Amino acid sequence: MKTIKDIGNQKVFRGCKEITNYSFLKGISDTLKTFKVYRITHNLKQGIYQSYLENKIDSIEYKNLVEKYNIKKLEISPYIIKCHTHILSGLINENKQKVIICDNNNNYDFSDDPLLLYNVDILNNKFSLDSCRTSTLQFEYFLNNKIHEKQINVKILPINPSFSHSDPIDTLLYLSYVICEHKIGSFTYKNSQYELQIPHNWGFAASYENAILLLADNNNFKTIYRKIDPEITIGREFNLDENIYLKVNSISMFGDSLNLSIYSVNNNHEGIYPGDFIKPLDFYDVFKENVKVPDIDKYTVLDFWGTWCAPCVAGLPKLKVFYQKYKTQIELISIAHDKDIEKVKKFIEEKEMNWVHKFENNAKKNPEKLVEKLKVECFPTFILLDKSGKILSRGCGEQQLKEIEKILN
Repeated sequence: MKTIKDIGNQKVFRGCKEITNYSFLKGISDTLKTFKVYRITHNLKQGIYQSYLENKIDSIEYKNLVEKYNIKKLEISPYIIKCHTHILSGLINENKQKVIICDNNNNYDFSDDPLLLYNVDILNNKFSLDSCRTSTLQFEYFLNNKIHEKQINVKILPINPSFSHSDPIDTLLYLSYVICEHKIGSFTYKNSQYELQIPHNWGFAASYENAILLLADNNNFKTIYRKIDPEITIGREFNLDENIYLKVNSISMFGDSLNLSIYSVNNNHEGIYPGDFIKPLDFYDVFKENVKVPDIDKYTVLDFWGTWCAPCVAGLPKLKVFYQKYKTQIELISIAHDKDIEKVKKFIEEKEMNWVHKFENNAKKNPEKLVEKLKVECFPTFILLDKSGKILSRGCGEQQLKEIEKILN
């Protein structure tokens, strides 16, 4: 995988984390009265371990995080290393200007780093990502029993329009950042070329280990990225072509290499993407009626929603029109990912949602839930099944209903 030094297909703003103990940092001017210190964590696993060493989390929380993120001793330094970058954010000249100093060289001293100065009135009225300077941050990581040095390119954003605090000073001081690099690699299968991109859309600056991947067909001198729902992640197999599957087995810590498998499968392969089949469903709906899927006489539309989901509720009138139009062709099954079954039943009756309904408690994890089995990550999600249980189409939102209509017409 090669590094491309630009923002790429996704612009993901991440918030910097405020720290309150910054006595170890030098170069903070005594004349700077209004300021905060933030940090960017480059390696989640090392950062978790150092928080434990510094007594910022207790042993129980640390144990839970070790299990959650599969932290192994060989991946982390037993000592404190420079896995964070610290940033000073302050206000001067009666809060009319904002000053930002990033400890680029990670020597715990702001005095030898460039100072960025912004007029607050300009920030509030006009902000351009292109106008932000790119900073090259140095940090340390631990691998093969050694401490190594690495760099990453970021833009420190002086303002984030999506963030606000009850205290306007806190809003002005707040910092976020965007990664200015991503990884790209390519492979060929049966004379077809493909490109894999790993955008930096995970919450820790230098780590790629839990990344989401983008896949593009790279033929006829054009690179067209596919819209894939759910997104490709490590260990999730994806239908590349007819009965041909791709699975990314692992990505190195900083995205420099990845291991993938391409293999063929038999017909009726079970999975979560169009072309896959789902296991037959046999359940009781919210009104205790037995339901079986697939229906040998009809298509099935699975609708994943919740009473808490504003787009789901807003789209209900169009869903009702859709059902009235196609009810002789389809079995519509709405799966409520919600907390209170009685509230869901009341909503169904009040809104006259006269089709099949299943309830799944969103407060409890259960691998048997359809939301988890089918990796539903967006609401509302609509999945169209044919009469044999094959996924014909899946996607999120109103546009997906239109795609299903094209197939049914």
